[in-house]
Amino acid sequence: MPIRYSINKDAGMIVSVHIGEIADEEFLATYGALRQEPEFSQQFSMLIDLRSARSAVRTPAALKALAELAKQTYDEEGKSTRTAIVASEDVSFGLGRMYQTLCSELPADVGVFRHLDEAIKWLEAPADQIGEMLSDLSPSD
Repeated sequence: MPIRYSINKDAGMIVSVHIGEIADEEFLATYGALRQEPEFSQQFSMLIDLRSARSAVRTPAALKALAELAKQTYDEEGKSTRTAIVASEDVSFGLGRMYQTLCSELPADVGVFRHLDEAIKWLEAPADQIGEMLSDLSPSD
């Protein structure tokens, strides 16, 4: 499964990890399914880890569609907390910044970071819980 996610209701945190190449259709379907999870709340902070992704296949149209999905969710639930995108590769980082721009008019804070520790600090999230969630989601070698 190229996108894995976990919801920690107690921590108010969602973590998703992208692995390898992910087609736009699967990308959008996964985030659509996430928003249908019973434990999902737009009030939760979110960390999106793109460090293992091959984002060169992501199209601007898919990012626009994801921003529209986010807009619909915000319209339904109100103000969200923060979403941090961690991307070490230039293409992934640039796509993250594009998404950040697309969300600039939404009631959301989106940050794009090269390093995980910077993203965790910006989220003001418990590093140990995020570490556990990432460990559970990361591919085993």
